Formats: sequence, structure tokens, C-alpha cells
Amino acid sequence: MILELARVLLLPLFLGAGALRALGIAPRSDRLAWLGWCWVAGACGTGLVTFLWLWTPLSVNAAWGLDLLVVALGAWLFFAGRDRPTVDADAPKDAAFWERVLFGLAVAAVVAITVQRAAAGNVEPVFRNDEAHFWTLKAKVIYHSGGFNPTFAEAMSNEHFVYHKDYPLLNPLLAVWTFAHFGEITHVVNRLPIQMFALSLALVLAGALRRVVRPAAAAAILLAVFAIPEIAFQSRTAHADLMVGFGALLAFDAWLRHRAASGEDARAWWRLCAVGLAFMLWSKNEGLLYAVAIAGAWVLPRLARPRELITPRLKWMLLPAGVIALSWGFNAWYGFENDIAVGDTREHSYPMLLVTQARTHVPYILGWVNDNLLWNAKHAAFLPLAMIALALLFPRRVWSSQLRLPCLAVAFAWLGYLLVFTGTPHELEWHLPTAASRVSQQSVPAMALWIALAAGALLPARAFAARR
Repeated sequence: MILELARVLLLPLFLGAGALRALGIAPRSDRLAWLGWCWVAGACGTGLVTFLWLWTPLSVNAAWGLDLLVVALGAWLFFAGRDRPTVDADAPKDAAFWERVLFGLAVAAVVAITVQRAAAGNVEPVFRNDEAHFWTLKAKVIYHSGGFNPTFAEAMSNEHFVYHKDYPLLNPLLAVWTFAHFGEITHVVNRLPIQMFALSLALVLAGALRRVVRPAAAAAILLAVFAIPEIAFQSRTAHADLMVGFGALLAFDAWLRHRAASGEDARAWWRLCAVGLAFMLWSKNEGLLYAVAIAGAWVLPRLARPRELITPRLKWMLLPAGVIALSWGFNAWYGFENDIAVGDTREHSYPMLLVTQARTHVPYILGWVNDNLLWNAKHAAFLPLAMIALALLFPRRVWSSQLRLPCLAVAFAWLGYLLVFTGTPHELEWHLPTAASRVSQQSVPAMALWIALAAGALLPARAFAARR
């Protein structure tokens, strides 16, 4: 079992290290966040290798064949990036000793708590909630069918067997990767690749916060994020909401590093930004909502300057676009549709429900958000309220700085959720409490980084700004 587990976790890390080297990023680029970046890049690469393997007639249990492909791809990426210069770290160096110690203790505590949460979650098998009913169940169907074949299509044709058939495949593919190495459907260990994202989030968020705000403030924000009950729940399970939030944070952090760099360093961070967006899109359907929100936030200020909409940097956006094409192509091939948009639970079309339900649903949703997200620390640790307060107190400085794009993106994403819940075919009194706390958590990591960045830029420098 130890050998199988080592292969399940270490081979994606090797592939991720090779992918980062090809992007121009090395451990010295950020020794705290690098391992988290490795897991994201490696998990996506492993998922892609597994996806392609499942279309072949080869056995789904041929784990050594999968391993050979992952190792070969990782080695090729190391070789391809051997001559590419890597970016140096730009973290503050002159913070007070006590602050650096405090920050280090906070990171160690968050890492230890995240590991403990994962261990506690694995005391029971995967048998309930969304992790069992469609994430892992979809992986079980793929594995039991032997891949993407007529048996899989027949099993998925049952409307009430696997829900949300159209959801992106990364989460189930990592479970299939685990099943293949253990030679059977597992009921606990297949959580580990997903739980690794929670540990990676802790490292990447810590590295991102350290760059933009002084260590004491970074420690406080990091602890606040990982004290949120939904973050704790996601760390124990194999859900994908934390993955979406992690992808958005990774993209935001890489974009900030890109803006602060120049030349080849800036290009390396832009490549990592594209990886973060691709990971976000391959995690859950809400990733597309965030991608549209980010695109809208980027386009809106440039509508008066259309020439700025065309830039050579956009070619790396083909990576997240490729993930969208892969997901949509797969769903079209098997005829999978979104049950919220066109499912059999609705008597009317989504636009019709959006119009007819707006009068009753919008006030209810806004009231719920006010009571549970703005003025209640349980779901988001007052982070939405802090973001709104900073944006309203310093509107001109936010609009004229790098704070504008992420602020608009979060606002557009929340507007998107308002539209989704307004047009839901389900009973709002059930749908909102069961789903809103999870989906609102998706914006929390990026929101925490925005608040840290805004505090360092807008509030008294000696109190918050990271000294360099």
C-alpha cells in the first residue's frame, strides 16, 4: 500500500516540477508556494494523461503504463525547460524578526491543522454528500466501465444515477488514477489527491500574502481563512469547491507577480496564471462563471480603447480555452447537459424563470447574503464586508490601480450567482442554504489576497505594507 500511495502522490509532483521548470519557475521563485504550484500543475497533467488513456482499449488497471507516461512527460518537460531562465523570489526580506517568526508559526499551524483535518475526514469512507453522489460515483462508473466506451455511455444514460453529468472531469480522473494504482475501487484513499489541494492552497496563499502585506498581517489573514468552517469541511472531503477557489487564487497571485516583473520573468508568471485558470475551469462548472467574470472585468475598462483588447499575451489563454473545449466536447460526445439550465426539474426555460422569479427571489437572496455572508463570520470571516468597505472608502484609488480588475471580477462573479439562484428551478429555501455557503467560499482565497493587497496599498504603510 505504501508503494501505491507513493506513486499516486509523488509522480504528479514530479510531473508538476517538470511543468514548472518548462514555464520558467523553480523552487527559488517562491520556496513556500512552489510545492503547491507543483501539485496543481502535476495533477492537471496527470488528469490529462489519465483522460487520454481511458479512450484506449488498454486496461484501466495498467497503472505502470500510466506511471511511465507521467514520468516520461515530466522528464521531457524538464528537458524542454533546461535552458529557460527561472524567476527569482521577490518576497520582502527586511521584516522584523518577531513578525517573521509569527508568520512561520501561523503557516506551520495551518499546515498541521490541514493535515489533521484530512486525517480526521478519512476516518470514514466516501459514502455521503456530493463527494459520493457525483464526484466519486462518476469515477467509479468510469473505472468499472473500463474507460470511455459504450459501457460507460450506457451506465451514464440513466438520468437519476449520476447527477451533474456535465461537471468537469479533473476530480473524477484523479480518483480513477488512484483506483488504477490500487487495482480496485477504494473508499478512502481516493480522497487524498483532492485533499492535497487544501494543503497546496495553504502554501500558495501564504506565499501570496507574504508578498503584498507585512508578515503579521499575512499571518492573521491566513489564519482567518483556514478558520472558516467551509474551508475545514472542504479540507476533509473530496469536493471540488475548494479547487475552484484555489485556481482563482493561483491565477490572481500569478497575475500580480506578472505585473510586478518584466521581461522573461513577467512571461513566466503569465504562463502560471494560465495554468491557474485552466485548473479552475477543469475543477467545477463555477470555474467558467469566474472565467467570464474575469474576462468581463478585463474587457470593461478597455471598451473605449479597443486596440488594447488584442495583445500577444492572450496566446497563453489558449490553455484554459482548451480545457473549456475538452469539457464541452466530452459533454457533447455523450450528450450530457447542465441540469440547472435545461434539466427535467424545470417546467419553464431559465430566462422565463429568471424573469418570473426575480420579484420574490432577489430580495430573499440579498437578505440571505446580508445575514449569512456580510454580517456573519461563519461562512466568510467578514472578508466580503471588508472588501466592500475598502472599495467604497477608496473608490478612485481602487479604480486606478491593479486592485480594479480583481474587485470587478469578484463583483461580476457574485452577480452571476445572483442570477443563478434567481433562475433556479429548485425551491430557493432549500437550494440557497445548501449551496450558497459552498459556492461563496470559492471566492474567499482570492478575496483574502485582494484585502491584503488593498490594506498594504490603501492603509497606513507602516501598519500593513510589505517592506522590501
